[in-house]
Amino acid sequence: MLCRWLFIVPAFLSLGCSVKCGPPAHFEHGEGLVSRADGHCYEFWIGEHETANLPAWQIEQPLPHSIAEIAKVADGEVHNYVASPKEWSVEQVSIQELDFGFHKTGKWFFIVEYHSKTAGSDDLLRIPVLFDGTVVKGTRTECGTR
Repeated sequence: MLCRWLFIVPAFLSLGCSVKCGPPAHFEHGEGLVSRADGHCYEFWIGEHETANLPAWQIEQPLPHSIAEIAKVADGEVHNYVASPKEWSVEQVSIQELDFGFHKTGKWFFIVEYHSKTAGSDDLLRIPVLFDGTVVKGTRTECGTR
């Protein structure tokens, strides 16, 4: 069985996490985001199961939620990954189309990116939010250094 998945590589490489980021044990197509926050790594997996009931979205259409709404939803999750959520701030909100290997899905998700306000920290927390407003939960994984 050929298994395809796509990682958002820049986040993976820039954080120096030696994480075995990949699909869940039942091998579904999907995308993984890896984040590093407060010395821990987290993997956020967006698979076919999570997106099966999402409608396709066209770039010509209005966004289903405002950026402020999506940031507020993600803000409610930051405490699950860091000890002091007030020490983290939203730096960027972007959208990305799900790409399960060799085909675009027409389904999109938001990425809310947080940076630590602590001087010298290069930690980056990226929380994905589906276009229906559902936050994708992260799983703590092993971190290493380069």
